[in-house]
Amino acid sequence: MNNRDNPIINYIIALFVLFALGLVYVPLQRAILPFLWIALTIVGANYRKSELANFGVALPQAADWLWPLAFALVIFPPFVVGYLIVWGKTQAVAPPAEVAKIFAVQLVWVAIPEEMFFRGYLQTRLYERYKGGIDVWGVKVGWAIVMTSALFAVGHLVTKPHVLRLFVFFPALLFGWLREKTHSVFCAALFHALCNTLTGALEWTGE
Repeated sequence: MNNRDNPIINYIIALFVLFALGLVYVPLQRAILPFLWIALTIVGANYRKSELANFGVALPQAADWLWPLAFALVIFPPFVVGYLIVWGKTQAVAPPAEVAKIFAVQLVWVAIPEEMFFRGYLQTRLYERYKGGIDVWGVKVGWAIVMTSALFAVGHLVTKPHVLRLFVFFPALLFGWLREKTHSVFCAALFHALCNTLTGALEWTGE
């Protein structure tokens, strides 16, 4: 495997450069986790003597990028309406420059590393054991996606104890579906980052 066949080596280098130069500010504990998820994925693939592409760490087909965008177009409007009704937000949402910053941090430091491990390595390994499921638009949705999503939710609860953190289980099901449908973690990572950006923009307080 070389850098041309798989972009992950270049991505890791870029992540280290961003970390070293301090171009993206994140707390220390959040700076460590991305490298942990990436390292676990690489170690797991090497232990299995398998290419990272077999765990979805490969670029998808061009048309596959439409899936996360379509999900966002369908899901985000009712989510925003529900959020405003439930939480009664009165202050303005984040301005465009802040939204762009949130998206960059979420994509590079959160979504891609987490999707590499959870939907890439973990879900792939679970699919080897639990192959069945209900066919949903060409994807067998079964225990592999459900268990990965549950572990993903528990992980969020552990890092920041609050019962609402468990609700990430539901978007995680879509992340899992995207990984299987597109054979790539990067479409899942894009939708993951868009979800986090939306909530970040809605929760923005101007600080």
